[in-house]
Amino acid sequence: MKQWCVLIVSSLLVGAAQADIVARWMLEGEPGNQGSSVATEFAPTVTGALCSEEPDILASWDFQGVTTAVAIDADQTDDNISSASITRTVENNGSSGYLDTFSMRENNQETLADAINHGSFITWTLEPAEDHQFSIQELFIRMSAANTTRQIALFSDATGYDEGDELATWTIEGANVITEIDLLSVSELQSLSSSVEFRLVAWGAGNEFQNTGIGWAFNGGGGADLVVYGFISEISEPLPEPEYCDPALTRTSSIGGSGLANTFMMRDNEQSSLDDAISAGAYISWTLQPVADETLTVTSLYIRVAAQNSSAPNPPRELALFSSRTGWEASDAIDEWQVVQRGSHTIDLSALGELADIDEAVEFRLVAWNAPDNFSPTAIGYDGEAHGGADDLILFGSTSGDPLPPIDLPVITLSPGGATLSWNAEPGFLYTLLFATDLTGEIEWTVVPEAEDLPSTQSSVSDLPHIEAPLIFYAIERKPE
Repeated sequence: MKQWCVLIVSSLLVGAAQADIVARWMLEGEPGNQGSSVATEFAPTVTGALCSEEPDILASWDFQGVTTAVAIDADQTDDNISSASITRTVENNGSSGYLDTFSMRENNQETLADAINHGSFITWTLEPAEDHQFSIQELFIRMSAANTTRQIALFSDATGYDEGDELATWTIEGANVITEIDLLSVSELQSLSSSVEFRLVAWGAGNEFQNTGIGWAFNGGGGADLVVYGFISEISEPLPEPEYCDPALTRTSSIGGSGLANTFMMRDNEQSSLDDAISAGAYISWTLQPVADETLTVTSLYIRVAAQNSSAPNPPRELALFSSRTGWEASDAIDEWQVVQRGSHTIDLSALGELADIDEAVEFRLVAWNAPDNFSPTAIGYDGEAHGGADDLILFGSTSGDPLPPIDLPVITLSPGGATLSWNAEPGFLYTLLFATDLTGEIEWTVVPEAEDLPSTQSSVSDLPHIEAPLIFYAIERKPE
């Protein structure tokens, strides 16, 4: 007669609780370059990143036709903004300047620290009318960089101008590179009753004469190039309170006018190392937040990635996953892997205590590098007909007001490439390794090939087969010899 090991059964019950879907995305039908992608399904006790009602335009600039002007007032301001003006610390040094932009030169420093010390930057200031307050929610910036790739950092006087105080960093090359910066979670930029100044610092130009500018740069497209979004009211009236939105994918990179169908994509992944990719600041992110009196535990992640190369040779795309709970430095990567054209990947997070019993928001970031150029996209999802209508990103775990009990014996998630599962074998029994892909409802267990009726002298199995499923659960069945 076959018998289950009691401890294994106990661990399976824990595994079943952890197998719930916290959030999942199925991106079939999406264009790829959409601004964000709300989760297809998510737990009712989980929300997403901070959001708010649609903000107002506090100030807006259109730099079409601008050449050498040193200071320009905003074309459009809210009625309760008393002043909004942009200027720069270095003149254009040219008779015609950088057409259709508000630009600067002297950005050829090698590091951000050197650029800050040099003191060449573009700056704009907004001031509310008397007895008014405002909150900054978002910036829209259209930029252009002549000749070489440029590194950009954004600062404000409310948060500091030193290295490490950056509100955002990103990389640009060419003209009409659009960046949208969410500032809703920056508390120093909320409920301001005095002026606020922003500074745009650039570095990495090939020489001191190459321009970095806000605007289209010779393309003459027209339309807003710099927009400050937010809310403004009399001090006696409350500003809108931000709420948590549904979980959604967002990105920091520029993607242009086309995308990969059935995906959520990014570009600007041409860096040669993870450190450089992190510094470039181009990534896809998503945030989860447990509701009041609940905790969130994330135990596993399943993701499908497409990597398209616009030129040969076609190197494998390098990828790394990070979280706000574990850190953003290269050494903090939760996992690193490669994708050639398309590939799925599963990451076991159950051993990370930082992702257990969370009572606050946790952000995840997917960083990519080693693309042949900055136009070759990296995407969550499978592009085109390869998609097949399957899920593209799933986070498994649980939400509960009470911490989950510990896992005593292995209930593990496998990635391609195999793994080893061990157990305590006792003399007088034969052991069979079983697997299941779902622990809800009636569980269907299947014998692992070549792991049936193993003798008690064997207590582990290596090179376990990978099964194309978001989660794989294993258990040991035993019977007397």
